[in-house]
Amino acid sequence: MRPLQSLTLVEHLIGFGVAAALYALSFEFVVLIAQPIQQLMDQTGVLYGSLIFLPHGVRILIVWLYGWWGALYLLPIALLTYGPGDRGVALTLESIALAIAGVGATVLGFVVAKQLGVLSYSRSSNSVSWKGLFFVGAIAAGFNACFHWLLLPNPISGDMSVIFAGDILGLTVMMIGLMLTFKTLRAAGQLIK
Repeated sequence: MRPLQSLTLVEHLIGFGVAAALYALSFEFVVLIAQPIQQLMDQTGVLYGSLIFLPHGVRILIVWLYGWWGALYLLPIALLTYGPGDRGVALTLESIALAIAGVGATVLGFVVAKQLGVLSYSRSSNSVSWKGLFFVGAIAAGFNACFHWLLLPNPISGDMSVIFAGDILGLTVMMIGLMLTFKTLRAAGQLIK
């Protein structure tokens, strides 16, 4: 496997395109499917956050696949997806801070996991440490919930638990999807391990 530092411009553009497409699609899933279902279950409508937030799973997997470059690939699309909210405002200081915090929480999750010796950015083989990746995602979800608590004007502690749970559930769904994809590719003889 080639080091990420030696990627060509075309490979970087492909990485950016993959990250942007997956992130945008995962946000659309949340807005069009997950949140309406959540609103049916929670008639009060007081909860901020999604009970299944797939973009967190995408952030973790993209940063795992592309390392630091993955965070750079995600930042522009994160700014776009957090920007045009229900208020019709293009970008606010709050939305910019939340977009940066989401990507930053992911990077911090990997930094902490690397310091603990659990998982790092470098993937030296085709095997995946799913437990390590989930651990990184849980750490990042904790950071993300804390950042939301710090950045939102009127944070509610219950909302922070929804953000944490939504991030974990979103990560779980994305990891299961990636596991099934790898299993299918292995069965088709496309992957070594």
